[in-house]
Amino acid sequence: MDPLVALPAEVVLRILHYASLGSIANLTLASRAWHEFIDSAHQDAIFAAKVPGVTRLHEPERYFQGWKSFTRYVEGDDNGNGSSSWKDICRRRFLLEKSWRSADPQPTETVIQVGRHPVWRFRPDFARRFIVSTSHAGGLYVTDMDSGVLLWSLSNDDEVRRFAHLEYQNGVAVWDSFRNTLEVWRTDLPGLSRGQFRRIARLSHDVVIRGFQLSYNTLCVVSSEGQGFVYDLPSQHRPEEEPVLRTNVAIAEGAVGHLDQCEDAVIYSIGTHGYHLHDKNSGELLGHIHPYIADGLYHIKHPMVPESDDDGLDWLPGSFRYVLPRVGRNAGLIRLEIQEGGREIARRPLSFQDEWGAGMLSGKTMVGVSRGGRLVICTDWRYALRGPDELAAVTVIVECEPINDSFDLGGWLHVNETVGGKKIIFEIKDSIYIFSLDDDGRFDPRIPAFAAHTCTAPALAVPVSFMGIYDDCIMSTFTTLGTDIVVPIGAQDGNGTHNDGSNFDMRPLHFPTKAVRVLSFVPSA
Repeated sequence: MDPLVALPAEVVLRILHYASLGSIANLTLASRAWHEFIDSAHQDAIFAAKVPGVTRLHEPERYFQGWKSFTRYVEGDDNGNGSSSWKDICRRRFLLEKSWRSADPQPTETVIQVGRHPVWRFRPDFARRFIVSTSHAGGLYVTDMDSGVLLWSLSNDDEVRRFAHLEYQNGVAVWDSFRNTLEVWRTDLPGLSRGQFRRIARLSHDVVIRGFQLSYNTLCVVSSEGQGFVYDLPSQHRPEEEPVLRTNVAIAEGAVGHLDQCEDAVIYSIGTHGYHLHDKNSGELLGHIHPYIADGLYHIKHPMVPESDDDGLDWLPGSFRYVLPRVGRNAGLIRLEIQEGGREIARRPLSFQDEWGAGMLSGKTMVGVSRGGRLVICTDWRYALRGPDELAAVTVIVECEPINDSFDLGGWLHVNETVGGKKIIFEIKDSIYIFSLDDDGRFDPRIPAFAAHTCTAPALAVPVSFMGIYDDCIMSTFTTLGTDIVVPIGAQDGNGTHNDGSNFDMRPLHFPTKAVRVLSFVPSA
């Protein structure tokens, strides 16, 4: 019996609602009638039902608006045309999800050198298509995301100090200056060209500022002297107004500088005392997360690092380097071995003595890293605040194998939701570890985890100073060899000819630096 003949179209559509995309594709090949029903008569209704979050069938091209995509993969078809059908959107989303969830991911690498100085902090703006960064040597740089061209810079050391921390959201950049002062600058103001910024405020404080974080249109600041500050940023309708102090939060002394926030709460790292969470409006202490209470315990063996990457010198400043991934090389992801239980030889006991550093919130999930080489994953942080038993029930610890006596984690991490599920990245010495949580946000050791190297060669390895997960990629700082072209004295710049007409070879000059590295998970086909 053919369902298309025996059943009303509404019933057939309801059945197809529960069918997989593979089954629907096979049905289009079963007969001309099925092909007509699925690909012509009811295409939008069938494929829109397979795209999460769709409530309206018109304007499918608006579905990907606001996505943070480095490659612009989600913006259109292979010919650069907009995604005008739900079938195309469904296909693109499905392929990207499949790439993220792959047991053998093959990301494509892009490296962007920002000037001569090593990148310290950076933030991508996918809507404006540029990258804002600070450097080891001082200064602020705005680089075109698609061409690598420097759009604007602020090099005065009085404006942007060396190793300045940078926060950024929707056209507003904040960095720390001298004397516990934060600089607040904005782009898109009258008279400014693309990528140029103008100061709108200087926020001075009478206490030592250890860290700050900008998101949800809110700037949260932390001091080691028992104070936190919550500022509201001006709206887009009043772009040149100064931020307004909403809440002065009384917190425990000894904050180490790491903090993060969600819509209504801010989390502070208090070192050996774990993480404290406060309400952003009232300043009220919501509770503590002491990771040592966790019941679940796992450990990871660190992967081997390749000796060198021969392709590390074949690119020039302001250019991109695309490298196909290879196992054991820079862009190739190495599978991690996760084992249940603690590591055999731990450097420190799982106790108060471990100092907890960066901590982040993402929906119900809270993650944090420690100097002892441990990652804490809390599935439901609000539930965990109810008490020790509740915290233990929703929290696991992953211990990372110590490399040598100098092993010290306590660095950067990030957690974010992708089409392939929630991902966590954090740094272990010369690698970025990439974890995936299950559909309920829980850690499952059976889900493949991977490592990506953070340098061209082990001899160049230095800590990562920023990393982030976005809709189609992972971005981080990457230690490599930068390149300049040296032109002999008396030569005409760049034309390969001496002033006397004789030829010469322009020599590349290589120097160690930190660039921006992008690992794109966009499928190749």
